[in-house]
Amino acid sequence: MSFKIVDKSELNVDLRKSNQLLTEVTVASKDNLGLKLDVTEGTTAVVMIAIRKSSDVAVFEEVSIKNGQLEIAWMDLLQQWHDHSKFYADVFIQIEDQLFKPILDVEEKSRFLSEIAVNEENISKDQPVYLVYGTKGTTMTLAITKGTLYQMAAEKLRTSIQVTKFKMSKTGYRFELEISSDDELNIEPQKFAMIQRTTIENREIDYPVEISKKSAQEIILRGKIDKHGEWVPFNWDLYIEFTSDNWSLRGLLEVKKMLPLVALKVDQDQFKKKIDLPDSHIMYPYMTVAGNLAFTYRPLEAYETPKVLRTERWAVRYAKLMSPIYRRRNIWIGYEKNSFGAHDNGYHFFKYVYENNKHPEMYYVIRENSPENKNLDGMRDKTLKFMSWKYFVYLYSARLLVSSDSKFHVYNMQRRDSALAKALMRKKNVFLQHGVNGMKKVPVFHQSQGWLDFIIAPSQFEKDHITVPLWGYEANDVAVTGYARWDSYEDKTGSIPFKQIFVMPTWRNWMEGMSREKFVTTPFYHEYQNFLNSPELKEMLKESNTRIAFFLHPYFKDYVDLFDIDESVIDKYGYLEVDMGEEIQKSSLMISDYSSVLWDMYYLKKPTIFFQFDREAYLQDEGAYLDYDNDAFGDMTFTADETITAIKKYIHNDFVEDDEIERLRPKYFNYVDKNNAKRIYQAISANEERLTELKEDITTRRIKKRVKAKVAKLPIVGKAAKKVSKPLKKFVRR
Repeated sequence: MSFKIVDKSELNVDLRKSNQLLTEVTVASKDNLGLKLDVTEGTTAVVMIAIRKSSDVAVFEEVSIKNGQLEIAWMDLLQQWHDHSKFYADVFIQIEDQLFKPILDVEEKSRFLSEIAVNEENISKDQPVYLVYGTKGTTMTLAITKGTLYQMAAEKLRTSIQVTKFKMSKTGYRFELEISSDDELNIEPQKFAMIQRTTIENREIDYPVEISKKSAQEIILRGKIDKHGEWVPFNWDLYIEFTSDNWSLRGLLEVKKMLPLVALKVDQDQFKKKIDLPDSHIMYPYMTVAGNLAFTYRPLEAYETPKVLRTERWAVRYAKLMSPIYRRRNIWIGYEKNSFGAHDNGYHFFKYVYENNKHPEMYYVIRENSPENKNLDGMRDKTLKFMSWKYFVYLYSARLLVSSDSKFHVYNMQRRDSALAKALMRKKNVFLQHGVNGMKKVPVFHQSQGWLDFIIAPSQFEKDHITVPLWGYEANDVAVTGYARWDSYEDKTGSIPFKQIFVMPTWRNWMEGMSREKFVTTPFYHEYQNFLNSPELKEMLKESNTRIAFFLHPYFKDYVDLFDIDESVIDKYGYLEVDMGEEIQKSSLMISDYSSVLWDMYYLKKPTIFFQFDREAYLQDEGAYLDYDNDAFGDMTFTADETITAIKKYIHNDFVEDDEIERLRPKYFNYVDKNNAKRIYQAISANEERLTELKEDITTRRIKKRVKAKVAKLPIVGKAAKKVSKPLKKFVRR
């Protein structure tokens, strides 16, 4: 049975105006949705499924009605809606010129009818699950919702879980938690599962569960997390695995909420609560930005020494004491990824400010062992050595962070619970961005996450299509300026005696923590090995005086040497071994898959190839804002052979991009000049007063969020709502 996806505006009916039609769900399976209708006439119907807060409507036309029953095969629809995050959708039925909304006659506690997974084999916590259910209210209408396995289990079973006790020791963490429900709690806990926070390959470590108390609406469980198991970096979440007569799929419930006293124990400096593991690794619990319980396993950083930790503690105490003086100085701090780089937008904006004496109290943070430290020669009076006394004092005292990466790249990516980390959370961040957006979804940058405060956008297209509508920022929090690093860009292909092809694949999150032995078994490794070792490719490169510059993302540093490279035609580079911007300017063609670096090549009016051998898996894990089939500005290839054919085309036409690709450029770039850094500074200056104000501390924000959630659930209507709304708003603000 075919269907089509249309915009609500294209429908010949108004979905807001519908009649009620008593309906019984007769089939709710993986493949079909069956409905028994209270109708006596009509041979066909149109079934529409409309996602709330979206314009998408799935339309099934000419659905046969036999003996008052109809059935739609909807598995293809569910697979097509895979890219939608959690959603709620309503079902409508049109018979002739009458539009109906199906009404269910079931008890409220039985309103969740069926759970459906597209792939039920080896189902993991993040795989999508669909619930067919009846809405709350006096009339129960038929609806469908989609979420992850554990979200839908909690929604259907109406469970609430809270950690009530938590005790730390050098060998592990003992805890007690309470599972409760307004209904009868029909679940049987089987074990605790610690699951790594990735969406493709879920590693799990199981721990036994002890049932301390059990009643009809409450279960008290005890457990312990310790060193055993195959831990890999970085973040892990705790789940309860259960069985239930009311849940047909794998049973998982997430453990995240904590009593306030438990939260206070967890939300302390990680070096007071860590467990030491072999090979200089540590494990510890932490509290997420949303106030939830989670765990981290990671290697100790080289700078996490007793001496540096002492320096940090005393420097922060000094900065607190001297804060009235330092606050008046209006210090700005610039930096790049892990405070290790000096080549991206953060560096180029700092360089503009320094050379033009725009803000004398702007400083740049960099590690002493960075190969790009030399780029700051001549600006040493405004350079802060990473993890030094002066660095700690200035960072704690700073009024504004201006960078190409998120704020914890200036400190320690894995620390959120130290005094300095909590001070950083209150500082506002001007996000210069690392790359143009569109290639993958980055929910961590959404306004609701609270990490970014003022966005520098490369184009009006990105602002209008991504930053404002999808990330959720107000228009005045986004400035269209272009990128600071582009001010230094020019075509340098003539500066080298050969043609260079820049190849840079993207890191896959599911490879995080992967051993070298397992890495060489991945499709990623095999595809790039086949490509780089192709005899046809090598012969073509030699004949055309062309070389490949093979760059790997910094997270690939442990695997760089595993690639078998023919150095006669291929140069292999690790992170920061050479200036990547310089190599882009020297290159004639770029090959990547989902990397934003492709935009830089396109900005320079040079051709690009999107080599996406694993698009389906990547989009499942990351998602994308752009439609690669319609919005990509280069050749699309899916195999090594197709990529080599595309390279051959560009070698033969002297690396000139196709006309239809060239015509897209004005859509994606507003400015192609040397004034991007100037526009950025003007945008910051125009908003400086609000950007240098401190934000509320994280604890206050968590309390406000919880109070607002409680207020939203209060059964206040009519005049009563008006009487209490102002006092409630004042209380929330306080």
